[in-house]
Amino acid sequence: MQKKQKTPKKQKTPKKYKPRKTLKTQKTKYPRNAPQGTHRTNWKKIKNNYAPRMSSPINYSKFDQIDVSSSDDERKSRKPQLTKLGRKDKVVLSPSGLTILKDGNGEINDADVCKSINQEHSEPHIESKSLGVTKNDVAQRDKNEDALKNKRNLENMITNGAVVPFKYIWNQSVQEINAYIALPLYTKAKSLVVQIQEDKMVVKKDVKQGEAAHITSAQSTNGTSNHEEVLIDKPFPFKVSEDEDTQLWEIKNIRINWEDIFHLANEVNNQNLQFNFGESSIEKEETFLCINLKKKYEFEGFYVWWSCLFKDDQQINLSSLPTRKAMNKTGNNSTSFKNIWQEAHETFKKNISKRGLPRRVDL
Repeated sequence: MQKKQKTPKKQKTPKKYKPRKTLKTQKTKYPRNAPQGTHRTNWKKIKNNYAPRMSSPINYSKFDQIDVSSSDDERKSRKPQLTKLGRKDKVVLSPSGLTILKDGNGEINDADVCKSINQEHSEPHIESKSLGVTKNDVAQRDKNEDALKNKRNLENMITNGAVVPFKYIWNQSVQEINAYIALPLYTKAKSLVVQIQEDKMVVKKDVKQGEAAHITSAQSTNGTSNHEEVLIDKPFPFKVSEDEDTQLWEIKNIRINWEDIFHLANEVNNQNLQFNFGESSIEKEETFLCINLKKKYEFEGFYVWWSCLFKDDQQINLSSLPTRKAMNKTGNNSTSFKNIWQEAHETFKKNISKRGLPRRVDL
């Protein structure tokens, strides 16, 4: 017997790999009003709640009532205006516009034309003239106000005080002293050393070594390249407070005329001080060290009027000071200081007499 031959098995052809069909995912756009933490799975459920709703339909009938026009159409519709002139008609050009002059007979005189033109030009001329006068009046009024304001400021600088020409200006009240010390022009505050003690004031200025060669009183400071020029070193006639909170100073530039302010101080304070200015002085800008000092009193309730800013200066007449005279006057609801002093003195003598102390007897 013959064996059956085995038929070779067919080889299986490998199947081609087909990738799975994937669905294209679209990014879901969440509206602005969607709650935070919204997930893709539940978005479709809440989409209808947060989806924007369409407003009412647009009414296009409104656009039918719009009148469409163009500036070119208006220009085309305009027609030039023509005026027919006769042989004897005249045209006058003036600031008010174009004027056509006609006469009943078609004639017009040149004098009438000149007269009409003059009438048109006369009114603006009068208006401009009145405006010019008004401007001049306003300028003059402003100038007078500035002069009056400047005079008041100068009076405040010298009230109850005096002027030492080209050195300093000072004024006083019951409790304070205000001094204006003249400095070299445009002196800076950072270059000054101001020392105010109970009985004197010292003002120094830092000067560079090259500029301090001519200064005999210059002193070297800690071996540095700067020197100190002593501007003021004078004692006060009375004591002032040493509290730094009450010692205020600043730098100011003021335009003054020394001769004018000197005579103004005599007038305001009822003084008769003299000074030889020589040639007429002019108004110029000066740099001042403005200092505010507090008077120091030995006894509470007593105050002292200063007759000078520094010792050895020319003294003023205290009895003529305007503020002191006003305070010593007796009013309806006030008593003069002189009367109070007399009453206190009489009370003091009575108390002494009651004690039985020995007293001097004039023979």
